[in-house]
Amino acid sequence: GGRARAVRDRLSPLAGGGYLNYSMDDVRDSVETTFGGARWARLREVKKHWDPENVFRFNHNIPPA
Repeated sequence: GGRARAVRDRLSPLAGGGYLNYSMDDVRDSVETTFGGARWARLREVKKHWDPENVFRFNHNIPPA
């Protein structure tokens, strides 16, 4: 109802590009858009440190920087 839409509208600026768990594709552009530019860059740096071989690449892949 109306309350749910109001909460959604207030939270949408904080949400990035969407709710990734409901995304059915793993196209890099949609994953990157969901996280936003700054978060995407940080996640790629973390991935470079913890998973440089990209072993955990399934579902919504974040390639190492």
